[in-house]
Amino acid sequence: MGRLRPWALLVLVVAGGCGQRPDAPAGTGAREAALGYYEALVRQDWAGAYDALHPDSRRRTSQEQFARLAGQHRQGLGFEPREAHVRACEEHGEEAVAHVTLTGPGKSGQVRYRDAVSLRRGEGGWGVVLPSNFGQAKPR
Repeated sequence: MGRLRPWALLVLVVAGGCGQRPDAPAGTGAREAALGYYEALVRQDWAGAYDALHPDSRRRTSQEQFARLAGQHRQGLGFEPREAHVRACEEHGEEAVAHVTLTGPGKSGQVRYRDAVSLRRGEGGWGVVLPSNFGQAKPR
């Protein structure tokens, strides 16, 4: 076996790095907070979803009011969600936006509903920030 030529050695070094995926940057918990919130909504665990709210949202909305609005929001989906998946979560300092897909059976097969939610980091970690129109019917 002869000596490797310098260009062949370069090819081996470069090729050795190909195909390896860089590690995804570690999140700070925003993705998990969003997923926990949506999983609670899917289970109709209003208390669990309420606990996932940012303190500012909890101050503006009582647990009873939230439960009523969350039920309206879920009913407005037009199908029975069974699963929640966070497709992406973009963190920018103390704020984040999570892009979520809810899936479940509908009248004509599997239904997917895409949603986005804002989160804010507080003393107790990440919390969902309720939009001002939460629970209102969405225009179709």
